[in-house]
Amino acid sequence: MNFSRTRRSSRRLLLIGVCLIVIMLLLMGYHHVIVSILSPDPIDSDQTMSGAGPAEMRNNPRPRSQLFPADLLILVMSAPGSVTQRTALRDTWFGILPPKVTAKFVIGTEGMADETLATLLEENSIHSDFVLIENLHDSYENLTLKLLLMFKWAHENFDFDFLLKADDDSFVRVRKILEGLRDRSRTGRLYWGFFDGRATVKR
Repeated sequence: MNFSRTRRSSRRLLLIGVCLIVIMLLLMGYHHVIVSILSPDPIDSDQTMSGAGPAEMRNNPRPRSQLFPADLLILVMSAPGSVTQRTALRDTWFGILPPKVTAKFVIGTEGMADETLATLLEENSIHSDFVLIENLHDSYENLTLKLLLMFKWAHENFDFDFLLKADDDSFVRVRKILEGLRDRSRTGRLYWGFFDGRATVKR
């Protein structure tokens, strides 16, 4: 009973945090369109930072001329141990992305055991689809911070038209989403997703 109430409270807190982030980006005059598909049951995830390329978090923003282009950038929250989920995505919709669509798994690595980090780096050496955030401890309580940091990474590394947030238990029909976005691309700023109003505030 208490566990269920806590989960509902955490969900409401996460959704409120997402709304605050979007409002902040709009107030900053952010010129891209943000699309966030919110899972009703978010999953823990993890990631690390470096300056090597688009699969990692940079400490300094790139010049606009050096940003990686994408019509749609998909950032998937994933936990360090969620290898099965990531493999399922790579075997399905990750493997059939249309041109100019990029998808990355986001994982926080702060406080992570060396062995776990080495396993993640080995996985990324094979697939090159990680965004690893070294100043984020990956936990359910840090989901809002994780969302903010991955938005920051996207802004500093990609020149995208749309940004999609998903979880590693999501099956994304990318071409259908692109079709829907084309119909809405003339509306200017867009926040497109699902809000579950049944959650309660975590106090």
